Amino acid sequence: MTLLRRLGGAPGDRGAVAALVAVLLSGNVLLGMAALTIDVGLLYAEREELQSGADAAAVAVAKACVNGNNVTCRAATVAGLASSFANQNASDGVSNATLCGRVPTLPSGSGNLLPPCGAPGGGLSSCIGAPPPAPQPFVEVRTDTQTAGGGTILPYAFAQTVVGAPGSDVGACSRVSWGPVDEVDSGDTLGIAISRREFDAVYSRTGLEPWPDGGHRARRSSEVTLLFRQPRCPGGGGGGGGACGGPRGGFGFLTNGLCRPALDVGDGEMGYRLPTDPRVRPRVPNGCGNRIANLHDNLTPIAVPLFNSTTTRDFIVAGIAVFVVTGWFATDEWRSPPNPPRHSSDLTGAAGCPGSDPRRFCIYGYFTTRVFDAGDRATLGDPHFGAVHVRTIG
Repeated sequence: MTLLRRLGGAPGDRGAVAALVAVLLSGNVLLGMAALTIDVGLLYAEREELQSGADAAAVAVAKACVNGNNVTCRAATVAGLASSFANQNASDGVSNATLCGRVPTLPSGSGNLLPPCGAPGGGLSSCIGAPPPAPQPFVEVRTDTQTAGGGTILPYAFAQTVVGAPGSDVGACSRVSWGPVDEVDSGDTLGIAISRREFDAVYSRTGLEPWPDGGHRARRSSEVTLLFRQPRCPGGGGGGGGACGGPRGGFGFLTNGLCRPALDVGDGEMGYRLPTDPRVRPRVPNGCGNRIANLHDNLTPIAVPLFNSTTTRDFIVAGIAVFVVTGWFATDEWRSPPNPPRHSSDLTGAAGCPGSDPRRFCIYGYFTTRVFDAGDRATLGDPHFGAVHVRTIG
């Protein structure tokens, strides 16, 4: 009997818990604890959604602006893109997104395609650190609370009742920049090197074209015709027999039997193939013709090195570009011709190569951009040729 009494408590303690709860409720202590727990949790959840929206929006805008194209990076266009990604990451489908940054115009680079960024708001709503110095490009997206009714305050669930606080404005920020890549895996490459002269000529007129997105669209003015050139050999002939020469335009084949070399331009040199006899036919890497045909049929933007000059054995490489094949022309004399051996340009209808030499081989296409996973081998802000990585920096 004594044990049961101990377990049940003393008779005089009965009702003490009810009295304590009544005191806490009358003093709003429990409501205050609920407000602290639930309302603060809602604020954290809101900020997580806003931060996710800002990150997604900043990356999407950076990919649209990465080529500096005056069309794809128009402020009105990318502002709508930023809002779309920010809204998709909000549980209620609504948020307030503002966009700013530094993306030079083409061809002079003297203007800015985005509105400049003002002073940060401070606290958690600001990006980390200061924007990068010019001329490094960047985009910045700032997101804030927005309700379905257009308000900018997140209402409190309990604090309104306890202390009359209406709610809080929650914000987030994401800053993204980009730069060239130095390495590309073999599955994303084509075994040719293109003269930088060809790239510079079209880039100075039109910049880089947008990603194909299922079709080439109207890009006639930006298409180039890349004619095969025997690399120039200073001091006379270069391995494989015969002298080589010619202007520094067009393209040449890299030394890789599968036409899918892993690119690493960190040392600035890449070997090339010379004709066995320049009076007969060039040596085309095995499978290179079919690779060109497949890339064309699938509208695949592919990584290729750009060369400034050559030595007796190497291309001196400036960087990595991204090229879309729109056609080609070859003859049956080629060791590994495409099948079929020719395809008229999708854009201009061209069906042959300049010049009268029947052994000529040419590729039609245009330069675009492609975002690669670059790891630590890429430098933010350096000039690029279309093969880029995008990284969050604040």
